[in-house]
Amino acid sequence: MTITYTPEIGEKPVTTTTTKIQRGILNLPPVGTPIRATLGDTVIVGTVAKGGEGFELVNVQIGGPKSHWDHTLKIELWIGAGWVIELTDGATS
Repeated sequence: MTITYTPEIGEKPVTTTTTKIQRGILNLPPVGTPIRATLGDTVIVGTVAKGGEGFELVNVQIGGPKSHWDHTLKIELWIGAGWVIELTDGATS
C-alpha cells in the first residue's frame, strides 16, 4: 500500500546558535518512514533519514541499517525539482 505524500512548504524557525527563519517542509514524515521517490524515469526507494533543518529537502537513506553505514547511501531530494514521493509499507516494487 502506498500513500502519495504532499509536502507543505512554509517558513519555520531554525535554531542553531541563534534563531532564524528558513523556508522548508513543515510536514516531513518521521525518520525511518519507508518511501519511494520518482522523478521521470528515476526511482529511489529508501527511508526518510535525519537531515538538516530548513530548505525544501527530503533526506533519504538507501540500503541497510545504521549499523552498516558502509553499505548505505544518504541523499537529499529537492522537492522543487518535481520529485513525487510516496509513503510505502516497505515494499520495493
